[in-house]
Amino acid sequence: MGLLSLVCCVLAVSGALAQSLPGGWGETRPVDQRTLQVVYSVRYEIMGRLYSMNLIPTDFRPILYRGRVAAGTGYLVKIHIGSGRFIHADLFDPLNGPVEILDIEVGKTYYDPLV
Repeated sequence: MGLLSLVCCVLAVSGALAQSLPGGWGETRPVDQRTLQVVYSVRYEIMGRLYSMNLIPTDFRPILYRGRVAAGTGYLVKIHIGSGRFIHADLFDPLNGPVEILDIEVGKTYYDPLV
């Protein structure tokens, strides 16, 4: 019983640390003001990429995100683009410089996890 308790304790602590250590993705949560600022700073570039893929957004509403810290802040953001369609945008906000779009995944649903 003592060994089992120790193993459970170690797993609980390591899981909590993974959420807060630099480089590890945090849990999915509703967008906050800072995330909205980051996303909207590259909104027109994201929309331009969608237009080039023949996707015409009728809405642009960030709803969920995950973040991580690594020489800046990374954001995985779920964005509603209208008619029940979603995209996942992988963004990076470096310590010095403009926000970068690393990837955009299309064809997502509300239920697709941010990974």
